[in-house]
Amino acid sequence: GVAVVTPYSFAVTLVGHFERMVWASLQVLVPQMSVLSQEGKSEESANLFYVASRLCNVGVLFLFLVGFLFGPAFIGVWIGPDYEKAAAEPLRILLAARAIGLSQGVTIANLLGTSKHQRISGIRALEALCNLVLSMALAPLFGVNGVAVATLIPSVLFNGLLAPIITLKQLNIGVLTYIKRCMLPPAMVFIVCFG
Repeated sequence: GVAVVTPYSFAVTLVGHFERMVWASLQVLVPQMSVLSQEGKSEESANLFYVASRLCNVGVLFLFLVGFLFGPAFIGVWIGPDYEKAAAEPLRILLAARAIGLSQGVTIANLLGTSKHQRISGIRALEALCNLVLSMALAPLFGVNGVAVATLIPSVLFNGLLAPIITLKQLNIGVLTYIKRCMLPPAMVFIVCFG
């Protein structure tokens, strides 16, 4: 019923605030990526992509960790202790979904900056369709957690795999190079700091 939707709504709102913080920082990349693309500076484009991806991933990992560890308690303080436990699972699942999507924020900024809007539109349309179909299938079985998982699965497929593959191909960057230069350094920072 409606009582079950309320904690989910709070989780979505909190995750939305995290998402807006990351996107606000990434918007500055779009014009720079556009200029580099128009000038045919592929090496500079790739270097900007590497640096921005590492910084983005550090920020996303930090926000994910903070939200994962303290988000439910924050909801308890913000809305009331009754919602802390009810919002914890959907919040953590939604945080994982958005962390995957936001970790690829630089790939999306690159596609925007290089006038590949149709690719983003296609990715978003497929993600939304999958989310809808999965939500309808999982909600009756698992409630709001099923809806959260229905958000996570397409995020992994379309944001975690498809969007980076398109961008890496466009920038002529290998997957292993991307992992080594953009994903591992932020992961190592967090392992050293919090491991």
